Amino acid sequence: MDASASLTSLARGFPGALGVVAVHLETGDRVAYHPNRRLLTASTFKSILLVSLIERIDAGDLSLDDRIVFTRAKRVAGSGVLKAMSSETEFSIGDLAVLMITISDNTASQMLFDVVGHSRLQATIDRLGMTGTRIPLSPQDMLLGIVGLDSTMGPVAFERSMERLLHRRYDFDHRAYSSDGNVSTPADMCRLFQRIHSNEALSPEGAKTFLDIHKSQQLRTVIPHLLPAGTVCAHKTGQFEAVSCDVGIVYAGNGPYAIAIMANDAHGDRTELNRALAGLSRSVFDGFARSGA
Repeated sequence: MDASASLTSLARGFPGALGVVAVHLETGDRVAYHPNRRLLTASTFKSILLVSLIERIDAGDLSLDDRIVFTRAKRVAGSGVLKAMSSETEFSIGDLAVLMITISDNTASQMLFDVVGHSRLQATIDRLGMTGTRIPLSPQDMLLGIVGLDSTMGPVAFERSMERLLHRRYDFDHRAYSSDGNVSTPADMCRLFQRIHSNEALSPEGAKTFLDIHKSQQLRTVIPHLLPAGTVCAHKTGQFEAVSCDVGIVYAGNGPYAIAIMANDAHGDRTELNRALAGLSRSVFDGFARSGA
């Protein structure tokens, strides 16, 4: 069975809306399943945010060493560690970027989003030709939305969102769960990493920074989970209830490939769902190995 047939066979059995694209970065070989399906990104949009941030660093507007003040008022619930901090302190932009990508820290992400802004992020999306991608919600807006809250509530929104997440009280009717939320396509996200790899999206130094941070990813339940031990991956995960995505580059022995796996409407046991997605990742890995790509 060739790589495409194997991927399709596994993908058809997945209980949810699914899209997968993988492109070998040396041969151009490609496998795909619903590549242009528009799906919720969860936190994988933070990779686009990092591109937009590094664009400003490449332009000399910012430095990774520039510092931003953290206060309790900036806390965002969900993934990360800054939400648990109570004292005012400063973090470098570089350290916030590491937290945003490697553990998907929502507070760090919002602090960087405030530096970049909606308009610059949209300009990055347009420049990269990501025509299937829309990111109208900030990290805070997305997180609050999935539990049916919004930032107009003021400081109480943080405590209430923490409580709703704890009790798994989600608002599936909120725009954060709809096509009006943060969406992209597997093709767009895969192409993003292709362009990073080829230094088309950022300067060589900026691309190295981007990939080095993604190689330090700590959340490894999808793309790398079933790959051979020692396989290096530069990737970004994104998960909230019924949504699981992972996008990035796998540095396989027969050459690197970009891959994007995006699943929506995937209700059920998170561990089992992620293992099924990890199986798709392994199928792509084996398929490229068999083809000699």
